[in-house]
Amino acid sequence: MTLTQLAEQPGLGGDPAALKTKLEKAGLNVTSQDQTLAEIATLNGKTAEEVYEFIAPTKTEKHKIQGQGFGKKTLQEIADEGGVSSTSLQLALRQKGIDAKLDSPLKSIAENNKIEMSELRKILETMISR
Repeated sequence: MTLTQLAEQPGLGGDPAALKTKLEKAGLNVTSQDQTLAEIATLNGKTAEEVYEFIAPTKTEKHKIQGQGFGKKTLQEIADEGGVSSTSLQLALRQKGIDAKLDSPLKSIAENNKIEMSELRKILETMISR
């Protein structure tokens, strides 16, 4: 996802130039608003998640995902409940090496990626809380 696309996400202000400036003020080398977080991360010897930390809105309260029926919920449903973009959540999971389809039940996502449900829940809660 490019800085321009990322700026359109809830809580990120809608201004790609401001995101670029934030990253530059944090000491990162950013050449264009059309760069992806992954490209910026590679250029600066960081992970995409570390780069995102510089521009992520700060939240003090961690989002908790309802426990009942968690494995039956799809990634799309979790994103909707958390008030985040499903595509952003999917891309963030991909950055962590987790392949996930928006319409797949979370139990299937965990099984297909050989991770425990508790680990997937923790990862999703952290991502939604940002």
